[in-house]
Amino acid sequence: VEPMAAVDLGNRWREARLAEEREVERVLRQLSGRVGESGEDLLLALDLVARLDLDLAKARYSAALRATPPVMLADVGDAAAGDDADGDAPRRMRLSRARHPLLAGGGAGAGGGVVPISLSLDSGRGILLITGPNAGGKTVALKTAGLLALMAHAGLHVPADEAVFPGFDGIYADIGDQQSIQQSLSTFSSHITNLLDIMRRATARSLVLVDELGTSTDPEEGAALASAVLRHFHRMGVFLIGTTHQRGVARTVQEHPGMLNASVDLDPATLAPTYQLTMGLPGRSYALTIAARLGLPPEIIDDAGAGISPVEQATETLLRELQQERRTVERLKDEAESARLAAARLQQELEAQLESVEATKTEMVEDARRQLQQQTAAILDRLQKAERSMEMAEAAARESAARRPAPSVSAGAAPDGARAAGRPAEMADNKSALAEVQRELDSAAWQPIEIRRVPWQERLKSGDRVYVRGIPRPVEVITPPESGAAAGPAARVEVLLGTMRAKVPVYQLQRLAESHPAAAQHGVHLARAGGRGDDGMPLRARPRGYVFSGGGPGPELDLRGLRADEAVARVDAALNDAALDGLPLLRIIHGKGTGALRRAVRDYLAGHPLVSGAANGEGAGGDGVTVAQLR
Repeated sequence: VEPMAAVDLGNRWREARLAEEREVERVLRQLSGRVGESGEDLLLALDLVARLDLDLAKARYSAALRATPPVMLADVGDAAAGDDADGDAPRRMRLSRARHPLLAGGGAGAGGGVVPISLSLDSGRGILLITGPNAGGKTVALKTAGLLALMAHAGLHVPADEAVFPGFDGIYADIGDQQSIQQSLSTFSSHITNLLDIMRRATARSLVLVDELGTSTDPEEGAALASAVLRHFHRMGVFLIGTTHQRGVARTVQEHPGMLNASVDLDPATLAPTYQLTMGLPGRSYALTIAARLGLPPEIIDDAGAGISPVEQATETLLRELQQERRTVERLKDEAESARLAAARLQQELEAQLESVEATKTEMVEDARRQLQQQTAAILDRLQKAERSMEMAEAAARESAARRPAPSVSAGAAPDGARAAGRPAEMADNKSALAEVQRELDSAAWQPIEIRRVPWQERLKSGDRVYVRGIPRPVEVITPPESGAAAGPAARVEVLLGTMRAKVPVYQLQRLAESHPAAAQHGVHLARAGGRGDDGMPLRARPRGYVFSGGGPGPELDLRGLRADEAVARVDAALNDAALDGLPLLRIIHGKGTGALRRAVRDYLAGHPLVSGAANGEGAGGDGVTVAQLR
């Protein structure tokens, strides 16, 4: 029962709900239409975002594995199965210090605790057979090569120091036991079925991985079958990496010129696997050794050893000796490398000590010469003063003697005049001796280093930058030394030390300083404002307004009231001088005004080779000041 008073309200409520639904439908229809109009753009954006997400995931995975980009060689044309694999492009596969992706990304850190492997295949030797004991790392090496090849073809970086791959059209693997009761497949039957399928699909541009070749059947027949399979794949030209325990197969590979043996080994002391892959040498299975270590009775071990043929025993002995020799060679190689590094470090230390001794000797000789010169000059000055005093005293004595009668002279007594007359002669002799010492100190024999100039010192000119002994930073040459024989052994060159000028002997110049590195990368040679060029003509004058700010961290350039082209020219000159002074920044005052001068200055700074960045000045200047950070 609906009251009459509520009928009108109910009708209006239903009409409002219907109007709302129609409005929602209209809005959704309008939005759907807009989405439909931009459908292609949205799908393109979605595709680009997905690709970007994939690339970021690859990059993060590469960083986690400390991976490197692989080198993908050009494909060998469109060779079909059976064609010569040595076509126009090189075909080789090389891994240097490669790690399995799962091991490299484990809890020990990227590559931490993982023993890397290195292997190499090429068109001449495309078959690699790995032998060695159980749990020694044969299958891990096999899977590492296959997984890294797949990663490279998928556009991923690989966990290796270096990785080179050809373009594979397929990677085929027969790894593990795939026996099946339902399909009536034994272990041996499953291996043969997989190999047959691989032979049908593989081409000369394929990579084949086969684990445990020739197992699960009679050893002699299995070895013969495995050898035949390897020769078949070699004739096809495929790259194949396989593992086996069959010595007969390893012997076949060793005798075949297109195949290569590799091995993993156990530590001779602990019998723990080393997981190191050794190229060119077949491995031992260590079956009897491992069985004895696991507790098998000695009589059984001895009985098993007696059942091994003399040929196999000789082969085992030969492999053991080869492995011992290889370990000895590796140990000697490591010792030689350590000795070489130690000798190199010792040589560097001795060279540094010798350089320090030479510098100390030079400074000591220079200090001794300077001290002797100062002492000689002081003694000469004292002698000159004493000579003047004596001359004055003698003159006064002569005047006094002239005014009084001459005294009588007793026999045997020398007159005072004779004694006084001998003093100037003695003083003259002393002055002559001291002058000779002074000349010796100024001679080349007392110079601390070789006086003869090197060629670059002869070519010095104003504006060159040189290193002076004892000063870590380069200085600028203001006045070059005299050239030719007139220069003399003590020729000096005037240099600029910060804001001071100083004259230093030419022999104190150590070497030329390189050009400003940031400018040299762009082929720019910097010369200081106010200097002189090769032709002797003065270079540009220091720009007006270029002053050293007493309170700021660097020089300041005031451009207010200048036109844009004139301001840019002065900015270039100021940047040049600031870079040569080694200053970190330059404050450029251009004012606010209309902003035209500010824009011109900052546009010029944006492409300048000496400027790494520009920003507004701090403090009251604000936008009216630009601070240029120098490289």
